[in-house]
Amino acid sequence: MALTDENIIADVLGRYGLEVPEGETWTLTVYRAIDATDEQLSADYLQVEFYGTKIDGQHELLVVGEQTISDTDGVWEEWTGV
Repeated sequence: MALTDENIIADVLGRYGLEVPEGETWTLTVYRAIDATDEQLSADYLQVEFYGTKIDGQHELLVVGEQTISDTDGVWEEWTGV
């Protein structure tokens, strides 16, 4: 589920140092995992391009656009910020 709250979107974009160009609309989806292996953090496993960081003791992925991660092990959960 894409983020919808404007304040949360602004926080996430700031965390990754991203700006949405004027006139564009981005769909942002955030996933979090407490325990993820190096493999489960790889683009080969997830099969999408993403930005990643660690926040609040969890691994976090930001996916831009209408993409869905491949998570065959079920370690990632969507995070909506609310």
